[in-house]
Amino acid sequence: MKIKNLFSSATKKLVDKEAEKALYLMVAEDIDSNIIDKGMWTKAFAQAEGNEARQKAIYIDLMVDFYKAEILAGEELANILAKEEAAKRRRKENEERARREADPDIKAKAAKQEYEEKYLKKWKKKEEAMRNSLQPQTQKKQTLEEIYPPKNPTPGNPLIFIATALIFLIFSALAL
Repeated sequence: MKIKNLFSSATKKLVDKEAEKALYLMVAEDIDSNIIDKGMWTKAFAQAEGNEARQKAIYIDLMVDFYKAEILAGEELANILAKEEAAKRRRKENEERARREADPDIKAKAAKQEYEEKYLKKWKKKEEAMRNSLQPQTQKKQTLEEIYPPKNPTPGNPLIFIATALIFLIFSALAL
């Protein structure tokens, strides 16, 4: 666990150093562009006791510290605003819940909506299935042999047919 903390702190230090480097670059660009905060410049002059070379170095450090404080204040403000927004959202949800529970019409509407969501979908599916079952089904076309089967079907086995014919001939010969 200490290893993770070591890496975490090393990463944090690197990020902090990169951010600080960016702030120094920003101050340097401001100085090159003659964008100077007169109040900070005067404070730096006072701390440098009139030495202009030291004044510039002190001004850079003062501005970097100012920007860091500005960033921290912005983050702090963002956190405060986020907390206030969350609290406002919770209050609104609680008020809405209380209003729904207090108002019987809203409670009935919510119950109706819940009923519709749960049960009406099932009933609609069942109703659709019933409608589909009541619709005329496509019937298969029947052949004439299926509608009017032959009265004397020929047997499937020819030997049975021959044996039946011979028995018929023998009985008809005996009858003469």
